[in-house]
Amino acid sequence: MEDSDYIPSSVVRHFTELDGSLASYIFPGQLAPMYDWPLDVPESKAKNFKERIEELRVARREVEKAYTKLGKSLSRSHVTECLRPHITLYKRIAPGSSQLTPIKMDRIYFWQRIHPVWNPLLKPVEATFIRGAIYAFYGDGQPETAERLERILRTPHYDDWEVRELVALGALDSDFREDEALAYFKALDDEHWAFHAQEETLRKSANDILAEFDNEMDTGKDSETLVVPSKEITTGDKSERRTDCAGFPI
Repeated sequence: MEDSDYIPSSVVRHFTELDGSLASYIFPGQLAPMYDWPLDVPESKAKNFKERIEELRVARREVEKAYTKLGKSLSRSHVTECLRPHITLYKRIAPGSSQLTPIKMDRIYFWQRIHPVWNPLLKPVEATFIRGAIYAFYGDGQPETAERLERILRTPHYDDWEVRELVALGALDSDFREDEALAYFKALDDEHWAFHAQEETLRKSANDILAEFDNEMDTGKDSETLVVPSKEITTGDKSERRTDCAGFPI
């Protein structure tokens, strides 16, 4: 498009057309670097559930500390934006149209569709706030700070599903809830071994059934003899036995 009118750079806005399940939406800005893989899983030195709970509690404190510090590092306007429950996207009013209409989408859903979160120690609200802060730091020309926060979101942990449950329950937020976290892990461990015990019982039963079936097949094969009926057909002075492809006389 040619336009001789001067447009100040302060009013120029960048838009990004999304793809995949968000293909019909347009993001008002440029997307931050996207990663399709997590970082390495931190090594665990725990030898029992009690030590593992203590490891997780320490790791949870670290991410909480980074999360709470963001409120002091960001401007008031950035904090307000990060706390909004919805994010504003755009859609074309018609296919191929240059006119856009604003659409509100759940902020947690949108960011997790664009940028996966591998760290189970973060609640969805916390991870979404950090993601908004990452975009704020990129926009303010602080890519190092943004990348440091990105590494927090990309750090996985062993026992991912169990850790997410404990974080949701708040069992890692206080030393006084250690018994609750230990009871949770013990119940999961008992359920795990009960499942394997049941699996072994079912496998043994299945093997017994298959062995009995094989034995019956072998016995039946030895005791039965297939007899193919036939009859003689006389043609002139010669006699011959004629059968079809299944062995029956014709």
